[in-house]
Amino acid sequence: MKATIILFFKGIIIGIGKMLPGVSGGMLAILLNVYEESLNAIAHFFDHVRKYSTFLMIIGSGIGIAIVFSSKVIMTFLNHYYLPTMLLFIGLMIGGIPNVYKKVKGNMKNNLLFFLVPFISLLMFPFLKGSNHEIATGLWGSFLLGIIGFIDAGTMIIPGISGTAILMILGYYEVIIGSVSKISNLSSLIQNTPVLLPFGIGLGIGILFFVKLMDFLLHKHEKISYLMILGFACSSILLLFMETWRRNYTIKEIIIALLCLLLGFILSAILEKIETF
Repeated sequence: MKATIILFFKGIIIGIGKMLPGVSGGMLAILLNVYEESLNAIAHFFDHVRKYSTFLMIIGSGIGIAIVFSSKVIMTFLNHYYLPTMLLFIGLMIGGIPNVYKKVKGNMKNNLLFFLVPFISLLMFPFLKGSNHEIATGLWGSFLLGIIGFIDAGTMIIPGISGTAILMILGYYEVIIGSVSKISNLSSLIQNTPVLLPFGIGLGIGILFFVKLMDFLLHKHEKISYLMILGFACSSILLLFMETWRRNYTIKEIIIALLCLLLGFILSAILEKIETF
């Protein structure tokens, strides 16, 4: 029972992280020690249907509930408590770095390039500008939304790449997040079906594709894969720090935010050690 609650709670954290600008849901899954379990559950579902269906239902419920019902709460916290909210999740990410580093320890010198390429590539993201635009209508518009869903799936499965950052660059962030935040309202859900349906189809296809890809890479090239993930993780944390400190804050806000950073670090270290399935 305890493991089930912890797994559900981890799903909520991943779902909330998916909604925060610059935070990678996949990276949080790795840092919370549920990434490989999730990949195996999807990629090899029919090998252990009962076990994997239970696992996916629990963690998926946490992610889904967080995405659908917490979007307005998240926006409120970002608008009124931006620094503490972001530093809490940065702390969560930092707390899981040692666990990733253990997987590549001793391989850094010989394969440093596999760390540097994703690290530097992600640092280029802020220089890419995206502007929100009207969604194209008809078959072409649905096709584009399907492609966006496919790309977003990649950011969910490949750790370290922020889905919100990619959507912002492509100019689809407000449209997608706005549509998702209205799912709980039946009339709004029907109204946003032309956006959500093709996006959801692309997302589903993308998840299956990228899960198989990452499952292959982690089984055939585990050290190199985790080295690249470590590069993405370190770059993500650096970018988040740079973004959060661009504003002016009071001493009180900074102290509270640093306490949230410490809380996130401790929480991540505790959750990472708790076995789920």
